[in-house]
Amino acid sequence: MLGSFDTKEALFGFLCRGLEDLPGIRRVFYQEPVQYAHTQKQEVPSLKLFPVHMRDRSYGQICCEIEDATLFQPYTGYIQNICFMTAVLLEERRQRWLNKKHQEELERRVVERTRELEEERTKALYEQVRAEEYLEASEALILELETTFRIVRINKQVENVYGYSSEELIGRSTLDFIVQIEGKRDIRTAFEEMIGGDNETFAYNENPIRTKSGELRYISWHNILRRDSKGEVKGILSSGIDVTERRRTEKEKDILLREVHHRTKNNMHIIISLLSLQMARIENPELRQIMKDMRKRIFAMALVHNKLYSAETIARFSFVDYIRELGTNLISSVTSPMNPIAFQVQGEEVEVNLETAVPCALVINEIVTNSIKHAFTEEPKENSIFIYLSENDAGITIDYRDTGKGLPEGFIPERSQSLGMQIIHSIIQDQLGGSVRFNGSDGLRILMNFSRKRS
Repeated sequence: MLGSFDTKEALFGFLCRGLEDLPGIRRVFYQEPVQYAHTQKQEVPSLKLFPVHMRDRSYGQICCEIEDATLFQPYTGYIQNICFMTAVLLEERRQRWLNKKHQEELERRVVERTRELEEERTKALYEQVRAEEYLEASEALILELETTFRIVRINKQVENVYGYSSEELIGRSTLDFIVQIEGKRDIRTAFEEMIGGDNETFAYNENPIRTKSGELRYISWHNILRRDSKGEVKGILSSGIDVTERRRTEKEKDILLREVHHRTKNNMHIIISLLSLQMARIENPELRQIMKDMRKRIFAMALVHNKLYSAETIARFSFVDYIRELGTNLISSVTSPMNPIAFQVQGEEVEVNLETAVPCALVINEIVTNSIKHAFTEEPKENSIFIYLSENDAGITIDYRDTGKGLPEGFIPERSQSLGMQIIHSIIQDQLGGSVRFNGSDGLRILMNFSRKRS
């Protein structure tokens, strides 16, 4: 019957009214725990207190005001039992209420988390659909590969370029389509290093493939590892661009540039021939020498175009080889077996482009010509020219030396009015933005430093 009361106040009101009928009791009332603590401090002899508590939780107390203690005494145990049962009932109610609140909170959290998960799932599906659309619309070739290089997924562009359907491609090894044996070997090694952890990415490789129609196409690939949620390697994701047309254009451009260099070289040789014909009609020795020097300068530039024409890479060529050939031609045209000039070029394999080569060619021509004309005496001796080339982050250094008689006393190269010296200073300092230093105490030494011209 006690469980039918909805509130604690109703329950205690019922108990107090029922206890008032016991013998020896004048009045029965209920106190809350705060009031109970206050009453404990008071000494009221006629007041008997019966706490209603469960373990360490107090629900208050029943207060009985006694008229006749003798009549009341037999019922104290009865009242204590009722108070204990009431505490058990209230604690049970409290636990049920707490469980209900906890259940409601769990249900609220489940509903909220379910809603969040549904929103995340919807968003993930939307992003997946968008990603799929982007992949299909992309001009890049996208392949997902297993660690065995087997194709597990592709986009539409792969089908377009390869000429095979997705059913024909999925399950096959990507190495099946690479034409060059060396390319297969290199890619397999690079992929195995990626999977083994030596490299996270195989950033770039370019190789030819054979399409279904038999056409040869070149693809530039970028590759990264595919990992699962635990970080384990599951395969490779490759993104490729068809560079066949670009390579074809570059090849045509290379052929065109080689033809330009070839024709430029031929035109310069025609100019040299015209100068030679004109020299035959000039009787003035000084004018003939001017024409001869001019012919050598044109030859130095023509040799640059010839080197670029025959170089493996049209954009640049070996400057060491160029200087060696230019100096050998200049020396062989003027020296005799009785008084030879040894010529040696050493140094790093410095490669230069047209913008650097032409001005440097003119400088080397002037310096070597100057040594041939002025440095060496007619007396038999060991005459030699030595050139050393080096390169670092600051630029290119040319260290030129000869074993001649050096610079005349009081000669200041920077103030010289000769055309050769003016050409050297103008090109090195103004055109190449470098520096040039002369030392003529023991033979001639010229140290030139300048930055590389970027193509």
